[in-house]
Amino acid sequence: MIDERDLDFLPESPGVYIFRNGKEVLYVGKAINIKNRVNTHRINNAPFYLKSNRIEYILTNTESEALLLEANLIKQYKPKYNVRLTDDKKYPYIAITKNEPYPRIFLTRNLLLKDADIFGPYMSAGSIRKALKMLREIFPIRNCKYKLPSKRKINPCIEYHMGLCDAPCVKNSVQQEVYQKNVENIKKVLLGDLKPVIEYLQNEMKQAAENLNFEYARILRDRISALHELKYHFYISSLKEGAIDIIGMFQTTKTAYFYMMFYRDGKVMNTAYFKVEKTMKAPDDEILSAFLSQFYSSLSSSPEKVIIPIIPKNKSQLEKTFGFKIGLPDKTFGKTMELAMKNAEEVALQEEKRKKRVHPALLELQTAFGLNRAPERIECVDASQLFGSFRVASLVVMENGKLKKKYYRRYKIKKEEGKDDFTMIYEVTLRRFKRALKDKEKMPDLYILDGGLLQLKAALKAKYELGIQDVFFAAFAKRFDDFYLESGRRVMLPVRSFSLKLMKLLRDEAHRFAISFHRKLRNKESFKDFLDFLPDIGPKRKKALIEHFGSLKKIREATIDELKNVPGFGEKLAEKLYNFLHGD
Repeated sequence: MIDERDLDFLPESPGVYIFRNGKEVLYVGKAINIKNRVNTHRINNAPFYLKSNRIEYILTNTESEALLLEANLIKQYKPKYNVRLTDDKKYPYIAITKNEPYPRIFLTRNLLLKDADIFGPYMSAGSIRKALKMLREIFPIRNCKYKLPSKRKINPCIEYHMGLCDAPCVKNSVQQEVYQKNVENIKKVLLGDLKPVIEYLQNEMKQAAENLNFEYARILRDRISALHELKYHFYISSLKEGAIDIIGMFQTTKTAYFYMMFYRDGKVMNTAYFKVEKTMKAPDDEILSAFLSQFYSSLSSSPEKVIIPIIPKNKSQLEKTFGFKIGLPDKTFGKTMELAMKNAEEVALQEEKRKKRVHPALLELQTAFGLNRAPERIECVDASQLFGSFRVASLVVMENGKLKKKYYRRYKIKKEEGKDDFTMIYEVTLRRFKRALKDKEKMPDLYILDGGLLQLKAALKAKYELGIQDVFFAAFAKRFDDFYLESGRRVMLPVRSFSLKLMKLLRDEAHRFAISFHRKLRNKESFKDFLDFLPDIGPKRKKALIEHFGSLKKIREATIDELKNVPGFGEKLAEKLYNFLHGD
C-alpha cells in the first residue's frame, strides 16, 4: 500500500507517473499536474492505486511529450491496468534502425519494435518484399544484423554482389555520408515524398552525362523510372495532401476493435484492423485516445486527417503531438465511416467465435478420457532431480490448445524425506491446489503428470486430502506413450492423432521448463538459488558459506573438516551438508 504522506512530495508539473507493486508495473498515466491526477486515483480507489506500494514519475516539458512517453512506456511494460494496443503481428511493416552509424532496413510484423522508424502497415508481405528489393537496388543499404563498425574482418555477402547493399561491413567500402544519404532517400520514398529524391537523381544523371559516364547515367535513369513504379506500393505511408485515415470502432466486454480504412488519392486504398485490451472500465473516448496515441506513436508518418466516430477530450493534444487533424465524418465520409463501423463489428464477432471454437485435439481427449466436457485448460507437471540433489518441478499450462507461458510455475521441493519422484509429485500437487483454493485461482480441467501409475497415485493422494472437485487427473507414461486415468483405465491415443501430438508437446514443454531451471541453478548468477536447496541453512549461514568459499565449485569440493570450519557450522551440520552435496 502506498504511504499517503508520499503524495505530498509529488510535483505539480506535467509528466508521466508509474504505479508499481515491487518490480511489476501496474499502471502508467500522464497528467498536466501529476500530484492532482494521482490524488484523483486515490479518491476514486482505483484498483492499481490500492495494489501499488510505490509511485515513480518522469517530468516532461509539455503535455505532448507526456503523451508520447506514456504511449512508449505502455508498449514497454504492458501494464495490467492500462488500455493497450495488442501487437498480434498481423501486418507487415518496414523498419529502419536508428542510433546506428550504418542503419539497416528489414521487413517486420512487430509494431512495438524499439529503436527503429516504422513504416506501414502494408497488406501483402510478398509484394512489399519485391518493392523493398527494388528500393534497395536504387539506394543500397544493408539488412543484416551485424553490429557495425566491426573490429573483425567480414567478407561481403551475396547482397553486395546483387547490388542491394554497399557492404559497410567492409572497411572503406562506402563512406558513411553516402550511406546515410541512401537511408534518408529511402525514408522519403516510404513517406511518399518522391519529388526531392527524383530531383536529386536527375541532377546526378545530368552530372554523369556531362562527365561522359553514360553507363552510370543509364543506371540512374532506370532508377528514376523504378521510383515512379514504387510509389504505388508505398501509398499507405504517403503524407501528401488528401491522406486520410477513417477509423471504425466496436467494443466487447474485454476488447475494443478498430477497423481502419486508408483513404488516398480520392479513394480507399487499403484496410487493416487492430485490437485494444481493456482491463478496467473506461469511457469510449479514452479507449479511442489510447489507440490513437499508441498506434501513431509507433509509426514514422501520420496522415493529414483522422476521422473517428467520437471526439476524445484530449483532441487538441493528439493533434499537436502527431500533426494530424481530428474530425467526425461529414457527408463525404459518412458512408465510409458506416462501412468502417460495420467491419469493426464483423471483426469482433468473428474473433469472439474463434475464441469459443474448441480445438479438435481437445474433443478427441474428451472422448478418449470420458470427460464431461472438452478440457479447455490443461496443466502438466514434471518432477526432476539434478546430481541426486537439486529437486525441482515444473508446471506448464495450455489453454484451448495453446501454451500460456505467463501461468508457468517452478517449484523447489521443500521436504527432505523421500527423494523419489512420487514424493515430489505429491508435494507439488498439494502446493499447487492449496494455492488455487486460497487465492481462488482458475482450476485446470485436466491435470497431467509426467510419469506412470505410481506418480498418479501420489497426485491423487493430494487431491483427495484437499477435496478437489471437477479436475480430472491422468499420468502420461513415456515408455509406450500411454495414459493412466484416475478412473482406473489405461488409454493409448492413436499414434497419428491430434490429441497425442498435443499431449507430447505439453509433456516436452514441461520437461524443457524443468531442465531450464536446472541450467539456471548451475549459473554463477544463481548461486543464491543453489543455497535455497541446502538443508537447515538459514540466511546467516548462507552468508557465512559465501564469504568463506566464494563459489559453488569450492563448496562442492570442500571436505567435512573444511565445512566444519565455517562460522555457525558444527560437525553434524557439516556432515549433513556434505552428504547432501554428494548424494549420499
